[in-house]
Amino acid sequence: MVGTDSVIVRSPAGKPIDFAGPPGSVTGTVELRNMRAHSVVLRDAGLLDRSGRLWDAQRQHHFSAIMLRAEQDENVPLTMQLDPATPPGKYAAEFRIGGETRPAVISVAETLLLKASPLRFWIANVQDVQRKSIRVTNMGNVPASVVSPGEVELYEDVSEETDLHAAIEALLVRNDPTLKDALRALATLLGKARGRPVGKISIRVEESPIVVAPAESRAIELDLTVPRDLSPNRRYRARAPLSTADLDVVVLPSHLAEPKGKREPPAKPPRRRERAAREGHKHVNRGERR
Repeated sequence: MVGTDSVIVRSPAGKPIDFAGPPGSVTGTVELRNMRAHSVVLRDAGLLDRSGRLWDAQRQHHFSAIMLRAEQDENVPLTMQLDPATPPGKYAAEFRIGGETRPAVISVAETLLLKASPLRFWIANVQDVQRKSIRVTNMGNVPASVVSPGEVELYEDVSEETDLHAAIEALLVRNDPTLKDALRALATLLGKARGRPVGKISIRVEESPIVVAPAESRAIELDLTVPRDLSPNRRYRARAPLSTADLDVVVLPSHLAEPKGKREPPAKPPRRRERAAREGHKHVNRGERR
């Protein structure tokens, strides 16, 4: 920052500067005045939390350069980043910029954000219960509850490339497509991307419900059961909600299960020498009988 004693905050001395938003983006507007006869560039500001609820010491926040011309007044929007797990609520702090310190009130909004990895996995087209492990991480600032999606609609999988071609082709036949035409084509694409519904897939979270604390990461187990009578030669897809995440489940083609009890493999035809030996043995036996 250049000219630390050259910029003042125009708002009344006792009035706190308000910042509000989710932890990753608390935003406020500061009224600044450049008291110098030349331009001043601001690149950072400080926030001091004496209570220790946000952090233990002053933090310096850097932002894109802000230029104030000589004797210029400017309402400057500023965005600060807090720890993503900062609980929602109001916090008293001190805001420092240009060599001047003012009281500040930071209103942290509630953020619910659960991430899952992997988001897509594949299972076989069999009747057995299949177990998959995924990792969930709470990126928000409030506890996230993970419950079983339950029975989720399963659809025939279709080629995304074919659907995209069909949707765009509908636009190309028009001389001057409008936004309405484009939205109609997009709606067609989204409608086709699902394919025909074929039943419901069961998705259960072991030990559901599971509460994941802010900043916590943990592995969870999913038990999946596909519906009966699916074609063994087709692929199917389901989208399952898991808190704020969406899981993409793909059922792969597979052969029909064999009935219980192994089938005996067909007997191999005897080799030529073995056949000849058997025939000779038969002739010997006939001669002995005579």
